[in-house]
Amino acid sequence: MYSISGQSGPGVNPNQVVSADSDAMPATPPADGASPDGRALRWVEHRERRRDELVREIRRIVHEHGPDLSMEEIATRLGTSKSILYRYFTDKTALQVAVGDYVLGRARGRLEDASRSSRDPRRAVKAMVETYLGIVQRSRNVFLFVNRPQQAASEGNLRSFVAQIEEMVEGILSPMVARDVPPGSVTYWAVGLVGLVRASAEEWVTSEPAGRPTLEELSADLTTLVWDGTHALISRRP
Repeated sequence: MYSISGQSGPGVNPNQVVSADSDAMPATPPADGASPDGRALRWVEHRERRRDELVREIRRIVHEHGPDLSMEEIATRLGTSKSILYRYFTDKTALQVAVGDYVLGRARGRLEDASRSSRDPRRAVKAMVETYLGIVQRSRNVFLFVNRPQQAASEGNLRSFVAQIEEMVEGILSPMVARDVPPGSVTYWAVGLVGLVRASAEEWVTSEPAGRPTLEELSADLTTLVWDGTHALISRRP
């Protein structure tokens, strides 16, 4: 089991999460305005590295055991206590945001590649829809975890990620509209399109598999909705 209860020392993997004692700040932190000493910098780097390790392991636990785990259940599966988790995450929402940022941060590159995969804007939109649904499908539990409770989906880094997706869609649409179209209009369209796909994905992933469309079917339907609606808006402009 991945544990954070072991003591550091000879023979211990330096990447292993270790005991709470090593979380203590250096005994004499630098005074205000003074350059931090090497020990303080090493402590900060060590803490950040351990937090990243925890996020990766929590993501695996959620993937395997479901989205409704409590902090106590997560701590137990980590082989530690809630008090250790709260040293790194102020509450469960902060933990959800951290996991969401990690997972979606890894997906950002795939979505960016999809947006540039074709000079045909419709195909680019379809590639992005398929990529997003594929991310959701690969780990339903993680997707639900980072979206529960709802405020976790609108806070911090997760919201920043969604904003970046909106900007990518806006970048696809902007060259296609007339010059006299107010830039704000395209921004609203992009926000609406991303919201449509996200809401559909949430409904899709929580539905019974026997009664829902395949990824390919839903992707084709959403692309038609997104593209035909957008094309109608663009076409009616003078």
